[in-house]
Amino acid sequence: MEGEIHENEKAQRRIWVAERIGWAALFLLVASAIAGVFGDGPLSHARSETGDGVTVRYERTLRRSAPSEIEVEVSRPRAGEDIVLLVSQDLARILDPARSIPAPARTVALEDGGLALVFAVAPGASEASLLLRLEPENPAKLTSKIAVEGGRPLVFQRDVLP
Repeated sequence: MEGEIHENEKAQRRIWVAERIGWAALFLLVASAIAGVFGDGPLSHARSETGDGVTVRYERTLRRSAPSEIEVEVSRPRAGEDIVLLVSQDLARILDPARSIPAPARTVALEDGGLALVFAVAPGASEASLLLRLEPENPAKLTSKIAVEGGRPLVFQRDVLP
């Protein structure tokens, strides 16, 4: 007959299923972004402890050419001794010691490409907080290591996105 529309119900169901999958994928992408999977958000912040008094707070996801920070807290620093913070090579490449708070009293290059940052501790201090300032230049997957000299190292991974 003329003017009759032929419907293909099987094809129409496949299109509807594909559309629903697309909507679900879009929802998951937006929810992940809001949660911080791709940058700043509740899931982007992490905290690790060594068990011997060192706590490190850092961002899991960094952005290329965007400033970032790593907070290191050392409880029970040895009285009258400086804190020597050892950082791995990948962290040393993006670290700006001069912008760290407090600025290290000395910075020593290590044979493996890392750095030893020497921080003075105030007499009688029961805790020391160090803020390391970073600025990654290239997208990468970083496996960073931080340790207080003589202590256990903390190893953590982060992604640098474009």
